[in-house]
Amino acid sequence: MSSSAFPALDPVAVAGRLPHRFPFLLIDRVDELVPGKRGRGLKLVSGGELLGPGQAFPSLMILEVGAQLLGLVAGAALGDSPQRPAVGYLAAIQEFHCHRSVVAGDRLEVEVSLGRRFGALLQGDVRAFVAGDMIAEGKLTAMQGDPTGGS
Repeated sequence: MSSSAFPALDPVAVAGRLPHRFPFLLIDRVDELVPGKRGRGLKLVSGGELLGPGQAFPSLMILEVGAQLLGLVAGAALGDSPQRPAVGYLAAIQEFHCHRSVVAGDRLEVEVSLGRRFGALLQGDVRAFVAGDMIAEGKLTAMQGDPTGGS
């Protein structure tokens, strides 16, 4: 497992490492990625993701941005590549709390730190910020999947 940092990932590189596609590919950029340890990414919230005029970016979507970043950090540790991205599944959500709304025009900055690993399960701490203020935090557990799609 390499612990050296990756260069920043632009939207094309992010899309090459996650199975998600528009409209559910939520990470716009990854600024820091240390395989198996931590990551920092960005979601630029636009009016296109909102439910309607005056509506906030849903808390569940904030959680999903964190889950996608968790997948990138874990996948990089497994040696994934755009030709063979790692596969993972969100297995559990613990103590995830949103402290304020996120609206169109906000820069949602998300940080993930990997913690314990139990076989195919791994746990990560997720924190989300807008303008330097922490707006959400919690623990997510992901399960490594079979990249071939087999059982």
